[in-house]
Amino acid sequence: MKTIKTLGTSNEQTTCCCCGKSGLALTVVLEINGEVTYFGRDCAGAALTGKKSGTSAKIASGRAAAVDFVNRNLGKATLEKVLAVAYNRFGYSVSLDGGKAVVA
Repeated sequence: MKTIKTLGTSNEQTTCCCCGKSGLALTVVLEINGEVTYFGRDCAGAALTGKKSGTSAKIASGRAAAVDFVNRNLGKATLEKVLAVAYNRFGYSVSLDGGKAVVA
């Protein structure tokens, strides 16, 4: 069974580790069974939901946006407030893993 965590987005890596597509506008950072990978939205959605579709790509993007929001706002408000705003805005429960936000 795979353990997948969403770690946010990256613009430093613009090639999908899954399909090899390059020049991606948005790369979703996933940790799969402890290994950090960089996927395009479609492949990240497929990894998270088991199928490639527009809906699964939106899920991957939403999870990554929630993590990015929490990471950007840590220290600007109480942790509880930041996590609550992230949940209300994006619909995903974000937690901290080693001081960094993740959606498991």
